[in-house]
Amino acid sequence: MELDDQVNLAEYVEWKKQVLHRQEVLQKISNRNNNLITQLLSENKPIKIELGAGKEHQLEGWTTIDISGDCDLILDLRNPLPFPDESVTEIYSSHVLEHFLYPYQMAGILNECYRILKKGGIFRVCVPNSRIYIEAYLNPDQFDTERYCQFKPAYHYNSPIDYINYIAYMAGHHYHLFDEDNLVSILSQAGFNNVRLRDFDPSIDLESRRYESIYAIAEKISTTSLIISELEVKLNLHEINYIIFPNWTQSEDELGLELQEIIKALANHPESEKITLLINTGNIDAEEATMFLSSIAMNLLMEEDLDISDSINISLVAELGDREWESLLPRIYGRVVLKNEDELALAQASVSQLQNYQIDSLIN
Repeated sequence: MELDDQVNLAEYVEWKKQVLHRQEVLQKISNRNNNLITQLLSENKPIKIELGAGKEHQLEGWTTIDISGDCDLILDLRNPLPFPDESVTEIYSSHVLEHFLYPYQMAGILNECYRILKKGGIFRVCVPNSRIYIEAYLNPDQFDTERYCQFKPAYHYNSPIDYINYIAYMAGHHYHLFDEDNLVSILSQAGFNNVRLRDFDPSIDLESRRYESIYAIAEKISTTSLIISELEVKLNLHEINYIIFPNWTQSEDELGLELQEIIKALANHPESEKITLLINTGNIDAEEATMFLSSIAMNLLMEEDLDISDSINISLVAELGDREWESLLPRIYGRVVLKNEDELALAQASVSQLQNYQIDSLIN
């Protein structure tokens, strides 16, 4: 064997050793991660994880994740998180998202966070506030470089544009800029609900990053909770919600008298401001129903000197899907029984679980 062949063989053997060693290390890390996750799941306790925790941020009761060996779980966040769907209660991330390309890498991370969060789970996040550095470019004389450019390997000043270079690139570590609106929008696009900015929280956020950060919180709301939130706005739901199912095909005189009686009783109720009367319009056009109710309101104003616009909330309930009815029914205080009702609408709404009230019982 010639010398060159011997050298190549020796290099190959060394390379092979390194590959095998790396595979062995990765397998040990994988086993360690799986064992810890299995243990967390078996304890049936709330699981709280912190992404990109590093050395400086170790929250008690939280499982830390980073690509370095200083955390509980050693993971590359660009890969799927090894947690089952809807198994984690809370996720926290501080100065992590800006280290990933948008949209693909960052969206992947946020999608994984959404996937593993339980319904009702919370995601808290903190990112650098790029607005500070953009304003520094516009007003360089007012910028404190000692305070806002502490990572010296990333700070190379030639002109005010380098304030933006500092936060935008951070010596090759940063890939995305954030401001308040941008952060909220990105979290919302990932599917999170109730995304909003939050204040600094000393129980979880690092004081050392308070001056330069944007803080936000988001939730993973169950489908039912999301539907009821939409219905609350759509139907103007209040603390006490009654529902009626009038038969709109009966004579206008009979229908008008009965509706007027109900509306008058609720408008004079001592807690009228807390009441919403839901009126099903299953077999009538909503515009026609609105006009009919307007005539009733006018009669009450003229005959009883009762302005119902100041005393009671009335909402029309048109066709709702099964899941919408299922979500709405627990928010309904009771059904007011009428002489003539829309039997088909009653059957579709499955109102048997509701408490029934007679009109007389509403009069105080």
